[in-house]
Amino acid sequence: MSAAELSTHNVQLVSHMPEKPLMVNIDADLLKQAALNVIQNGAQSMPEGGTLRVILEEQRKFAVLRIADEGSGIPEDIKGKIFDLYFTTKTGGSGIGLAMTYRILQLHYGSIEVQSRPERGTEFLLRIPLAAAEWGRRHLQPASVQTEEGLPG
Repeated sequence: MSAAELSTHNVQLVSHMPEKPLMVNIDADLLKQAALNVIQNGAQSMPEGGTLRVILEEQRKFAVLRIADEGSGIPEDIKGKIFDLYFTTKTGGSGIGLAMTYRILQLHYGSIEVQSRPERGTEFLLRIPLAAAEWGRRHLQPASVQTEEGLPG
C-alpha cells in the first residue's frame, strides 16, 4: 500500500525514525514485505480513516518497529489465531499476510507481538536483533592458515 493509497483512504501516516541508523542483518525485501503486510492491515482496519503510526526505536539489543493503528482492534477470542496460515476475518482476504510476516521475523531471529484494545486500535511490535557490532561484541576473526613447507598453501 503506497502513501497515495493511504491518503485516498483518509489514513495519515506518521513516522518517527531514530537520529542514528540502527544496524541489522536482514534481507531488506523480506522485511519490507513484513512491514507492508502490517501497515496494510492497519490501514484496512480504519475504514473511516485515521492515523497510522510507524516508529523505529532501539530497545536493548533489538531494533523495534512499532506499527499502530486507530482501528477497531482485534477481538480477544481471535488474537491467538491471527498469525495462523489462511486465518482471515476479511472478505476476500487470503490469511497469508500475517503468517508470512511471522515467518519472516523468525527467519531473522526476531519476533512479532501484538497489543490490541477494542475500539482503540492495535499495535504490532516487530523485533529484529541489532548487528553484533552495534552492542559491543567483537566480530570473530578468521583463523590464520599455516601450511607445512613444501605444500601448496
